[in-house]
Amino acid sequence: MSWAEEDWTVGLSGRVLQKVKELQVHKERLFRENKQKQLQLDNIHASLEKQIVKVHLFYARFYPKICEIKWEIECSPVKISSFKK
Repeated sequence: MSWAEEDWTVGLSGRVLQKVKELQVHKERLFRENKQKQLQLDNIHASLEKQIVKVHLFYARFYPKICEIKWEIECSPVKISSFKK
């Protein structure tokens, strides 16, 4: 705590000073928790970005084959519905 921050507490009762100290400790704890949660969020975001890249690579690799199979199925003279009978 700097001297400027300590100045405003001069003359406060012991009970009030204790409450100020508790609030400062609470503030510091919340600040640390926030920093930790932000780090977790950043890690999750990085992981998500990696997964997105994997999905795009998978899609780019298999999309042409999927389209080819779909075209073959749609153009096939034997329809799937005929197998159900």
